[in-house]
Amino acid sequence: DNEKVIAYTEDSIRTGKASPPYPVEVYHKNGSRITLEVSERPYFAQGEVAGIIGIARDITERLNAEEERNRLAEQLRQSQKMEALGHLAGGVAHDFNNLLTAILGVTEMLLSKLQDGERHPPPETIKDGLEEVRRAGERAAALTGQLLAFSRKQVAQPRLLNPGHVVGEMESLLRRLIGEDITLTVHTAPNVAHIVIDEAQFQQILMNLVINAVDAVQPGGQVGIDLRNVSITDAVFAARYAAKLGDYVVLTVTDDGEGMTEETMQRAFEPFFTTKSVGKGTGLGLATTYGTTIQAGGFIAIDSGPGQGASFRVHLPASVERAARPVEDRPTADVSGSGVVLVCEDEPLVREVICRTLRGGGYTVITADNGRAALEAAALHRDAIDLLITDVIMPEMNGFDLANALTKEREGLKTLFVSGYTSDLLDEGRVRAKHEFFLAKPFRTVTLLNRVRAVLASEPQRERGASRSDSGGPNSG
Repeated sequence: DNEKVIAYTEDSIRTGKASPPYPVEVYHKNGSRITLEVSERPYFAQGEVAGIIGIARDITERLNAEEERNRLAEQLRQSQKMEALGHLAGGVAHDFNNLLTAILGVTEMLLSKLQDGERHPPPETIKDGLEEVRRAGERAAALTGQLLAFSRKQVAQPRLLNPGHVVGEMESLLRRLIGEDITLTVHTAPNVAHIVIDEAQFQQILMNLVINAVDAVQPGGQVGIDLRNVSITDAVFAARYAAKLGDYVVLTVTDDGEGMTEETMQRAFEPFFTTKSVGKGTGLGLATTYGTTIQAGGFIAIDSGPGQGASFRVHLPASVERAARPVEDRPTADVSGSGVVLVCEDEPLVREVICRTLRGGGYTVITADNGRAALEAAALHRDAIDLLITDVIMPEMNGFDLANALTKEREGLKTLFVSGYTSDLLDEGRVRAKHEFFLAKPFRTVTLLNRVRAVLASEPQRERGASRSDSGGPNSG
């Protein structure tokens, strides 16, 4: 790093001031590369800079240790997530088996009516049966979405969030987690304010606190969840937690377990600190919860004592804004359209549903079961394709590479990516910035038709070819 050293040295000579410590990579005499932290300052003779005094410390081991510590911490964070998911596995299987039983039972009942010669079953019978199948499918989709949101590994994306909705959606999942030998009570006050936080992080805060509470109680014990608005006006209380006065949303998780000593409470949020036996915990659950809460501008208060159970109160700043209420997709006055759509999807059942929906909506559909087949189909319809709908993760060629190949030759071609896992998209903001669109599986037919209309009505895309170079290779999802 000669140029760096020269630059810092010349700056010290010119200004007469010490340089800030800076890292320099050098070769040891044994041939290995090491990192030095260099500090230098000028010394003066007769009022002028006469030379430089420098001190270099070998910080290679410290940097290596920090890198290894960060790597292990990340591994343990992922391990903790998987540990929680392991707790959930049996309950999730139970829920899915119930949903599949409902779906299979209703469809077999309708099929049996046709096989028995009942060519025209009562319309209400068919309608009620299909509604039951749809509801079961929506419940399965919601359950899968919760699991993916909790287990994903991605950069936090804070947004305006209704915490009451999240707690309500997770209640059934949490009941599966704690089992039938522990009583769970959930109370959400009316009109709970909105907060600004990544939804998956808020879910993880709740999950970590519930797991911590469950581990503290005996069979037959109780765990409680409470969500309410609180206004902090006590300056002494606020100063204790370095918090600001004002309005907060407080998530409280309580248990009637063995409680904690004062010493344990003081160390509760330390990384790797745990009172659990070997194999029962990583010591990162509460540390992660604490870090996420601080990052969101909040703080955590603990009330506990030996034999008195424990109460963890997570304070998150309330927002004066209100998130828009989710609106269920409903058919507009007219969801039909026109145009030629190339559909590339490697799962036959999903491909068939998409194609039938589009044809029913008035579109001309070209199908392909992989990227190579899609390129061949596109070559036979040179100027007739208005929209590409493609899965993201496919064998041989992923959706990004397919879209990149097609749009190099067709600048006006628009793309709608579909995927069962949003992390496939690397960065959904990148997709929006490039005028591409995304639709998460599972989706309703009306959602697909509305999205296709929106994509076709959007502004034409520009600078597609060269700008796609950052999409990654086949494993980028």
